Amino acid sequence: MKNITFSTAFICLILSACNLPKLNQKHLDKKYARLGIEEKRFEQNGHEIKYFEGGVGDTLLLVHGFGGDGQVTWAKNIKELSAHYHLIIPDLLWFGESKSSKPQNMDSQVDALSSLLAFSQVDRYHIAGISYGGFVTLGMAVHEGEKIDKMVIIDSPGFTYNIDLLDTIAVQNNAKTVEDVFVVKNGEEVERLYNFAFYRDKNFPNGLMQDTYEFYFSENHDEQTELIQSLKAEQERYLSNGIPKQPKSLIIWGEHDMVFPMSEAVKLEKYLNCEMKVIEKAGHAPNIEQLKEFNSIMIEFLKD
Repeated sequence: MKNITFSTAFICLILSACNLPKLNQKHLDKKYARLGIEEKRFEQNGHEIKYFEGGVGDTLLLVHGFGGDGQVTWAKNIKELSAHYHLIIPDLLWFGESKSSKPQNMDSQVDALSSLLAFSQVDRYHIAGISYGGFVTLGMAVHEGEKIDKMVIIDSPGFTYNIDLLDTIAVQNNAKTVEDVFVVKNGEEVERLYNFAFYRDKNFPNGLMQDTYEFYFSENHDEQTELIQSLKAEQERYLSNGIPKQPKSLIIWGEHDMVFPMSEAVKLEKYLNCEMKVIEKAGHAPNIEQLKEFNSIMIEFLKD
């Protein structure tokens, strides 16, 4: 999810007609550069991936969800995490600036990340994925769990989720299909998605959401729709295969997640037979809404 720096943004709005998402992007670019986390590109096997890399320590692969890209999703977490870990933060295929000639499905996402890690000569790593990124993270565990030291799933029901329940999300948002909720087509739908994901509703200035849509959300609609539609068959296949060698795992969940309720976290907790940490006063993005507690939980688990 895109996080706008409103203290600066409102001043800019008053003094000029600047585009706030562009301003926010410049701020993020400077923040990453200041921390020594470099923007890089990778092309192989039909995949073109934009990613960021930097920090010290064991490798931690951070996987974003729908409605965002790698840079923005983890922007509030990188300062502390990069002091403890060597971070690799990719844009998933058909998000941000990554794309591929391969089919729009989970296998392509897993192949792209595996290829990127091999290219970066990473033999062992930790991995953390939020929302759709949690599905991808579990896919990585199925395909190369022997390389993963520890795995963190954040507000993602993974293999145990009944995909038919996605229809409930559409009803909750007065949308025809769940694709209409997550693959937004205008500024009003961006605002609806934000308010659905966060614990507290946001009050956005007029025009900001349309600018945000045009800057961040206006591409790859067909590919992202296909990713959602392919989930059901993939869920059944991945669940039947299981995880051959499951890494030590942790689930982190926002107490007030409206996208995936706590009951789904409990199902996944039993499936993975692992610990779960619930973060209060947080919705679907606890890494943003309660970043200090989130970072503390992550670091404590990964160093244990």
